[in-house]
Amino acid sequence: MNRKEFLKNTAMAAGLLLLPPSILFAKQKNENARKPIHFIGLGGAGCNAAMFIQNKMLSAKFTFITENKHHSKERLMQLGTFIPYQSHLKLHELNAKQFIEQGISATELKIFNQVFNKDETFILLVGLGHTTGTLLCKNFIDLLNKTKQDFYVVAIFPFYFEGQKPQQIANTFLHNYKHESRLTIIQNESVRKKFGDLTIDEAFKKIDEMMMNKALELVKKN
Repeated sequence: MNRKEFLKNTAMAAGLLLLPPSILFAKQKNENARKPIHFIGLGGAGCNAAMFIQNKMLSAKFTFITENKHHSKERLMQLGTFIPYQSHLKLHELNAKQFIEQGISATELKIFNQVFNKDETFILLVGLGHTTGTLLCKNFIDLLNKTKQDFYVVAIFPFYFEGQKPQQIANTFLHNYKHESRLTIIQNESVRKKFGDLTIDEAFKKIDEMMMNKALELVKKN
């Protein structure tokens, strides 16, 4: 190294030492920074789980997408972003295969573009087997994979007493997405096996808690 290069490098080093630490380490912080966590409740069960998590004062972003009849619009708007959604499909008019093969509608694409438009880690919460949550979850998984975004799905499998059609819908969904590594399934019937006889309200509170614990586990991994 000649004298000119030495003096130049020495001056650069001295200049860096005069910079405040906030600037020196800004790049490192940005590289190590985690993406914001965004919980998205899909349908009645998914929104219940999202509300349960939000009530635990978790510092995160929340979006609720469901029919108006399932929850208080005003309450959901207090907790996060509320997007009303009414599917044009009727569950009783379709078999499981027809239901799961439905393409994304213009309304669903608009919702996707509205919700998933930032660089965040998305955690979808959903109850499988019913129209709103299952359909939105299916379409959003496809679009999230297509747009290569970070996401996880925590889904619950319906109770036996919910009927044969929800079981068929949920099973078809699971068959189609059996290779989706970011999908976690919680069997509702496992609550009965673990905790014994519970009222419906007690059982669903346990399920919300299980969904929350799994979601928090995913957040820690992120």
